[in-house]
Amino acid sequence: MIESTENLCAVPMDVSRNSMPTVSPSCDGKTFPRMLYWRSGLPEASEAWNPMDPSKSLNRPSPVGIPSFADREDVEAAIAAFERDGFHGPLDIYRAMLPYFDQAKAFAGAKIQQPAFFAFGTADGMMKMRALRAEDLIPNVPNLMGFLPIEGVGHWPQLEASEIVNEALVAFLGKRNG
Repeated sequence: MIESTENLCAVPMDVSRNSMPTVSPSCDGKTFPRMLYWRSGLPEASEAWNPMDPSKSLNRPSPVGIPSFADREDVEAAIAAFERDGFHGPLDIYRAMLPYFDQAKAFAGAKIQQPAFFAFGTADGMMKMRALRAEDLIPNVPNLMGFLPIEGVGHWPQLEASEIVNEALVAFLGKRNG
């Protein structure tokens, strides 16, 4: 239960009630460095984002500003666009969620048959909600050809550990091209 929304940029919606998220007036471009930092593997584990602990929210200031793994020019462009246009674009994903769930029902029980590769950071706060093992994916992804947990990396493995991810993906694609 959220008691105060003054430090939140997007007040979550309740999908079951078809409500729309709202934007707090305190939102600004600082959201991007916060999200990049707190969802990364940079914070100490005891301070990292934890979706199960409100005191470890994503809305805390980034102690490093824009993290070094992020392209400063890209982040500054995102901040400028956000400050110019507001938070409407990012919230559109929530507006599209219900229609997506309705359409996705047609694929319930379907298996991903294409060759697949899964890379993720072990320090991703999402892992606190459901830890992942290759064995968990195989029943629904029978052609899982790669599973790469990257230690100390958070939600952005393609940015935080780009060399590791790229090397693994090139090897995976190389096997596909014979």
